[in-house]
Amino acid sequence: MPARRRVAATAALATAALLAAPAAAVAAPPPGGVTLTLMATTDIHGHLADWDYFQDAPYAAEDALGVARIGTAIDEVRAERGEESVVVVDNGDALQGTPLTYLYGYGDERDAVLADEVAHPMAEAFDAIGLDAGTVGNHEYNYGLDLLAAYEGDREAPLLGANVVDATTGEPYHEPYTVIERVIDGETVRVGVLGLVTPGVRVWDRSHVEGVLEFQDMVTAAQEWVPRVAAESDVVVVLAHTGQGTVEDAAYDPATLPEDVAGNIARMVPGIDVL
Repeated sequence: MPARRRVAATAALATAALLAAPAAAVAAPPPGGVTLTLMATTDIHGHLADWDYFQDAPYAAEDALGVARIGTAIDEVRAERGEESVVVVDNGDALQGTPLTYLYGYGDERDAVLADEVAHPMAEAFDAIGLDAGTVGNHEYNYGLDLLAAYEGDREAPLLGANVVDATTGEPYHEPYTVIERVIDGETVRVGVLGLVTPGVRVWDRSHVEGVLEFQDMVTAAQEWVPRVAAESDVVVVLAHTGQGTVEDAAYDPATLPEDVAGNIARMVPGIDVL
């Protein structure tokens, strides 16, 4: 197990519409330590450009969003803080939500993606902004497992999902976690990123996943995987596509597969640095 390095993590946690906002202030590193900046997106829902496809016009300034704008903000932070000191992650739900993603989910473009004739545009967009890792969201399953697999294969960044299990083999269907290495001020920092998704997928996309995939309780999966990630990492980041949750820890029942459990993960699973 590597020695846990002293890292001051500066997190800019954001929706797809974030990044007109200024970046968070840089935390001073602890003595002998380094500063790592984590930037995260979530629920992009097919918004590649700052464009309202239904109105065929740009969004109003207060509603501006899109991966293209996010990429500009990420580039600015990398230029300010150094590319090696910035890690960019996505918290899921990118594959569905606009006419662009519908075309690639249902139209002729779907066949081209499945035949590996073209890359899925959301995969290309994440590659363009230099995404380091991401987790599946529930909407990643909307167009079936074949399209999801093609999208996953088109991405350079791993698509994580530790609590998604192959029903036949019992093995993880996606990569559970990844470890990202950075060299900051001469120090090697290992950032372990674990992905989790709400088990509600088993209900909402039953037609695609029933009998093929099983979805474990997110707290239970985190309790299993976080120690493994921590054994290989200096910093443990959990990407959990879920809501905050209202279940008291004492009343938490993993057998019911609660949908919204971020608070429970934070309180019930030791060893997490960023959730």
